Amino acid sequence: MFDRDRPAHHLLWGRAIGSNGALVYDLHAGRVVQEHPIPVPALTEAARRLRAAAPGIGPAVEYAHELAGDELYEAGDWDADITVQRLDAAEPLGRAAPKLIGRHPSLSADELLALEDGVARTVERLFPER
Repeated sequence: MFDRDRPAHHLLWGRAIGSNGALVYDLHAGRVVQEHPIPVPALTEAARRLRAAAPGIGPAVEYAHELAGDELYEAGDWDADITVQRLDAAEPLGRAAPKLIGRHPSLSADELLALEDGVARTVERLFPER
């Protein structure tokens, strides 16, 4: 995620790759110049699988300048300066996003990786061409 409120991009030139390669960001202009989002059907299925594999997980989607999570998503320390928009329960993942993330209240990242379903690889299997 890129922070428009930080003036550093006015001092920088070049491009940065973000969201695991899904975004290309022009540092000087302070904007996304290329995006490879995950389609809504893949996001929806991945979130369903995450919830099934790790009950209590809070999925969220990260965009270039915003973060949106369901009611279970709890922001971490790295999100302290960001307002998490709450996803609409009627259409929780209704917009393609460059990155799907999840946070569990008691399972660590290593514990999530160890789950039988391979939670971290769910989106990769659903959307391999990314």
